Amino acid sequence: MDTDALLTYLQEKQVVPKDVTKISPEKCSHGQSNPTYILSLFSGDKLIRKLVFRRKPHGSLLPKAHQIDREFMLLEALHQQHFPVPQVFHYCKDERIVDTEFYVMEFVDGVIFRDPSLPELSPIQRRKTNFFQRQLHVWTKQYELASQLAPRIQEFEDLSRHLKNKSTHIIENELVLTHGDFRLDNVVFDPVTNAQFNGIPDETAFINMYGCQDRPETWSAFIGLSALRLASIAQGVYARSIQGNASAENASSARAVAVELSKVGIQEFERSTDSVSLFPSSQRSKQLLEKLVSFLNDCVYAAEEAFVSEIRASDDSWSMESQVIEGLKSEAKKRGLWNLFLPATSGLSQLEYAPLAEVMGRSLIAAEACNCSAPDTGNMELLHMYGTDKQKQQWLVPLLEGKIRSCFCMTEPDVASSDATNMQCTITRVGDHYQITGRKWWSTGAGSSRCKFAIVMGLTPSSSRPKHEQHSMVIVPLDSQGVHLVRPLTTFGYDDRPSGHFEIMFDAVRVPLENIIVGEGKGFEIAQGRLGPGRLHHCMRAIGMAERAFELMCARSLQRKAFGQRLAKHGMIQEKIALSRIEIDQSRLLVMQAARALDILGNKKARKLLSMAKVAIPRMAQLVVDRAIQVFGAAGLSSDVPLALMFAGARALRIADGPDEVHLLSIAKYELIDAAKQIPLSKL
Repeated sequence: MDTDALLTYLQEKQVVPKDVTKISPEKCSHGQSNPTYILSLFSGDKLIRKLVFRRKPHGSLLPKAHQIDREFMLLEALHQQHFPVPQVFHYCKDERIVDTEFYVMEFVDGVIFRDPSLPELSPIQRRKTNFFQRQLHVWTKQYELASQLAPRIQEFEDLSRHLKNKSTHIIENELVLTHGDFRLDNVVFDPVTNAQFNGIPDETAFINMYGCQDRPETWSAFIGLSALRLASIAQGVYARSIQGNASAENASSARAVAVELSKVGIQEFERSTDSVSLFPSSQRSKQLLEKLVSFLNDCVYAAEEAFVSEIRASDDSWSMESQVIEGLKSEAKKRGLWNLFLPATSGLSQLEYAPLAEVMGRSLIAAEACNCSAPDTGNMELLHMYGTDKQKQQWLVPLLEGKIRSCFCMTEPDVASSDATNMQCTITRVGDHYQITGRKWWSTGAGSSRCKFAIVMGLTPSSSRPKHEQHSMVIVPLDSQGVHLVRPLTTFGYDDRPSGHFEIMFDAVRVPLENIIVGEGKGFEIAQGRLGPGRLHHCMRAIGMAERAFELMCARSLQRKAFGQRLAKHGMIQEKIALSRIEIDQSRLLVMQAARALDILGNKKARKLLSMAKVAIPRMAQLVVDRAIQVFGAAGLSSDVPLALMFAGARALRIADGPDEVHLLSIAKYELIDAAKQIPLSKL
């Protein structure tokens, strides 16, 4: 490049100031179909500005390819409408300057993501975009143009024909603008305004967004389209290599790539669906599920009896740190099964997490071993969503690392806590601190020696705020003066050591103002954000518990004999087994639907489905476990099998995180609101 001639030209066109004495070009290493350079402008030795210089490649070009003049016009028009694109300064059609047409635009400093998988970030779900037929047309046309120079590819044409036939069955209702050559690293992200950019969707989220979740056979068509698009690009690269103007040294091998990609597209398109599931799992979820099942089989089930023995052998089981659990935690971390519940750390959607939580629910210690147990999960979600940076550093980080535990204090013994507005515990601002006074109970986990803080919900009354903005949440370290663990509570006689469920007295406990979460009056808003996913996670685990009880029931009926034949031969037992299978599978579908709604619609709009699941699944689990106990007879009531403890857990879940009656009221309310919208009052 003749930089002197370029400098003179740009100064004549008033693109570059007269005091610029030198241009230093640096060729960009990425995206070189149209060679791009960063021009550093110097006045003497002082760098005064940077510009971006973009030109057409040398040599004969494919028809309608490398239209940087069109690119310039689009950028110019978009910038005039205040669209976030670089400002373009000048387009030069005079090929005498640098041997090709070129244009100059501003240099934009920002963040570029070069790895499209974004391993350091979490996936989000893009809006459903609708581009199948248009993309098929565009990339088939590009292939045809390239094939004027390069030999045609039979596999590509077969794939194109298959996809064209399929496209008539793909519904396209939305009009969208999609750049046919879009790549993540074509975009410069402002490091300030886009600081929360969270990445591209994984396979399950992508399926959800493109509307294929309820039509899994369509997924193969999208995979085939992706292969066709890449094959078309490869054919174009090969065609440019024939012309001698390809930028890549290995461009001559691109034809083989195009052939193989076309074959992949055909294979995927023709591959029959191996599952009839309404909610197929992503590849990552499948891999984690396989690892999790192995973890339970290899380690967890065998540790259950050792965990119970460890508690019984301890002189003070409330202050003990279980070495069994710590060993399982260490193994879970090694296997990559840590903090799977939190999308921000695991990258999993709620729908992907559902089968994993179900497997964890098969054992009463598996969730804690993977740092996925309540109430820590809810508190971690709460702090992640609402905590300040300091709160996250002090409390969330050690929770995520499994170094400490926590509890949640909401329910009170002296009022009906199913109506949380009854709450009497007060959080009063006094000078530079808050004072907490009141009594809470059923604070799960408070008995653990590693439980270091509680999130307390209490009354912060103000006449200027409405009814549901009278409560707040505050972080209270459990070693604060005035915090008293009154007594452990039991569930059907089980005290669930070493964590337990405690009654706690807060006697004029003082904490700094910075311990308030979000602000005064935000308690109910935070609670709904915390309880939505938490309730669903309980339901997911309850399905796993019911599955294990079901397996125990089936095994017992095949082994035991009564009245001359195995229990499995008796009609009453067969009915218990059949009904249990129906109810478990029904419940799983409801949970998966609620998880999908939570992913796509958010907590508020998924509330009815969450309430439906919260009512249905604990009832189902209680019923299935009860049947299993009946099949086991007296043994089912003993500690020789986990059924009695399972029953206690399932029954308690019908009260925990909101009793059935509250959720039933919510469901009825939403249904009646919908009905009122659809039925004219004159017909009622």
